[in-house]
Amino acid sequence: AKNQGLSLNEALLKLMIFTKLKADILYKNLNLSFIKEALFHNRALISSNSSRFSEKMFLNFLKFASEKSLSVEKVIAKITSWPAEKFNLIGRGIIKEGMTADLILIKDPLHEPVISTVILNGKIVVKDGVCQNLLAGEVIKKI
Repeated sequence: AKNQGLSLNEALLKLMIFTKLKADILYKNLNLSFIKEALFHNRALISSNSSRFSEKMFLNFLKFASEKSLSVEKVIAKITSWPAEKFNLIGRGIIKEGMTADLILIKDPLHEPVISTVILNGKIVVKDGVCQNLLAGEVIKKI
C-alpha cells in the first residue's frame, strides 16, 4: 500500500480485483484476537478449495470456537451448510439422504481432537489417521 501511495483499504480492494478474489495472503505478526473475532463474524465463511487438508488449521478453528463457547452444531454449520448455501452448491453442505457428503470423523473434538477418518464422495480417504492415497474429489463448481 505504502509503495503505491494507497491506503490499506484501497490496496486490499485493488488486490482483490487483480486476483479476482483468488489470492492467499501471508502476513507476519497477525493479531490473533482479531483473527478469532473475524472467523466467527456472522458474515464470515470458512471454506477451502485447497487440494490438501490442514488438520492443524481445522483443529485450531475448533479450539477457537470452544474458547468462544460456540455450540458444535453452529461451528460445523459455519464450515459446511453456510458456505454450500452461499455458493449455491446444490446437494452439499448437510448430511441427509440423497445428498453428497464429505465427512470428517473427529475423536474427542472438544478436548484432544484427533481426525480419525475422512470420507470424500463416499470413499474413505483417511482411515485411522492414515491417508489412503485415493483420489475421490471432484470439481463441483468453477467460479
